[in-house]
Amino acid sequence: MNIPELPYTPRARKILDVALREATLRPTNSVNPDHLLLALLQVRKHYAVTVLEAMGVDINHLYESLTIQLPPSGTSAQSFPPLGEDLERVLRYALKEATHLGDTQIDAHHLLLGLLYEEQGRAATMLQSAGLTLYDVRQQVLAQEKPAKRQQRQSGQLPLPSPYFFVPLGAMIISGILLWMGMDSAWMRPLVMIFVIGGWITSLCIHEFGHALTAYLGGDQSVRDAGYLTLNPLRYTHPVLSILLPLLFLFMGGIGLPGGAVYINPYALKNDLWRSFVSAAGPLGTILFTICIVWPFFLDWTAFATEANIGFWSALAFLCFLQVTALFFNLIPLPPLDGFGIVAPWLPETIRMQAYRFGNVILLLLIFLLWQGGPVTDAFWTEIIRVVDLLNIPLPLVGVAMDYFRIF
Repeated sequence: MNIPELPYTPRARKILDVALREATLRPTNSVNPDHLLLALLQVRKHYAVTVLEAMGVDINHLYESLTIQLPPSGTSAQSFPPLGEDLERVLRYALKEATHLGDTQIDAHHLLLGLLYEEQGRAATMLQSAGLTLYDVRQQVLAQEKPAKRQQRQSGQLPLPSPYFFVPLGAMIISGILLWMGMDSAWMRPLVMIFVIGGWITSLCIHEFGHALTAYLGGDQSVRDAGYLTLNPLRYTHPVLSILLPLLFLFMGGIGLPGGAVYINPYALKNDLWRSFVSAAGPLGTILFTICIVWPFFLDWTAFATEANIGFWSALAFLCFLQVTALFFNLIPLPPLDGFGIVAPWLPETIRMQAYRFGNVILLLLIFLLWQGGPVTDAFWTEIIRVVDLLNIPLPLVGVAMDYFRIF
């Protein structure tokens, strides 16, 4: 069974696993809402049971009544039955409820609400016979919601920037001032590294904020509760894409890999145009940050450059260079990059899902091709150098700062 790749909590995934197990133990043509309801009633430690008990539902009686009406449990089937269309609809409804309630992931109570969308079928009939309606259960969920979360959801206000955002930004500014003042040569390398890494993390926050803000404006309210609108770098962290690969390539003196991860609910967005715009908003954030730091090179910067502050200019040039490489790399139309995200909504769903499935493998192969040399590498770097020249970024200074990072 291929469960749709939706944002489930660990509890919801456990419930779906139990539903799959029940379907394999009972003669059936597909995994259906009956198996999901049975799993919800078996796995007791979750919010859906709390809601049902608060509404006076006898969980044990409901479970026994459902079990009697299902085929008896036997030995496990040789293969997993496919996912039924009715259950797939329930999961989509659950995602819809999670979005409406301002939650970032599908949990047990969202699955329960999804079951109540179905007006026919054994599971829906049994829930209705227990006196449950979609409206009443949703109201009970809202009544038991934490006051702080309810207030934030109802206010609709954007959160303030996180203090953590000012850590890399402050590191960039302070190290830049020290480099401009002309510190002792022993401090040159650490200050250049702090400036570039601090600036890189700041640009990452702006890039991911662009994705999140556009998604929020396009209808995905969950990004607010996930903290993606706070510019907090810890909220955008992916252990491999955000930390290991970008730092590895920085210290190898390579390209600036786009890091970070903002998990968007595409089904909450208004239409395919908004889905494309959400993917494009990240690179637009990168362009905005690049404009903010590259402008000195359009002036007579050499009049201000001295032997003492050359470290500042080399660090700034390298940071600008990294933004250009990251922008070019991220706009390549292959998953999981933003370039693919821009065109993905307009592709057939089967092609889109298969591409995302192998996204990490494709990313590693792409990095390998760009690193090995050859026509692909030459074309990539030729275009980057052309744009770097247009932006007046001095390549000799880029090389000076790059040497501070190169460890291989």
